[in-house]
Amino acid sequence: MQLSFELGSLREGLHYIVWSYGKRAHGMAGETYDRVFQNSIESNQWEVLWKYLNDHAFHFAHWFSSSALKSLSIVFFGNCIVFFALLSIITLSMDRMRRGGEAYRRRVALIATLWTSLLAPLPWFFIFKGHSYIHPHMNPIVWYMPFMLFGFVLTGNVAGQVICKILKPGIKK
Repeated sequence: MQLSFELGSLREGLHYIVWSYGKRAHGMAGETYDRVFQNSIESNQWEVLWKYLNDHAFHFAHWFSSSALKSLSIVFFGNCIVFFALLSIITLSMDRMRRGGEAYRRRVALIATLWTSLLAPLPWFFIFKGHSYIHPHMNPIVWYMPFMLFGFVLTGNVAGQVICKILKPGIKK
């Protein structure tokens, strides 16, 4: 309604909403867009996803003066996905002997939640690829809602398991 008052008619307000959705997603048949929006609409979804997989999840390069250490201090989102996959395998194999226990069920639930939560950021890159293509400085935050958060929880859980096994090898957790 607000756009209708601003643009003069309900039809113009609805047209603007459809046009705006089109420039952020995949475009709309018969619509013309500025060149920057047209480039984003014509981009490939996998190209957009690849851009975000190779974006910095952590960037600690400013802490180091050595160029070798600087390059090692950048962690990409794609690396985090691989790391969380390895942690998932490790935690399931560490608990292999105690299947059926409460701690095992909680860890399986955490792992299932982690990998289900990966479905949260992916639609943003695919459905709103136009927006993601143009705004790579803003959209990496969708990885953290909630995929990376659950990955951090899994990391802490595995670290706790390892520490318990090292410090108290006779105690089962």
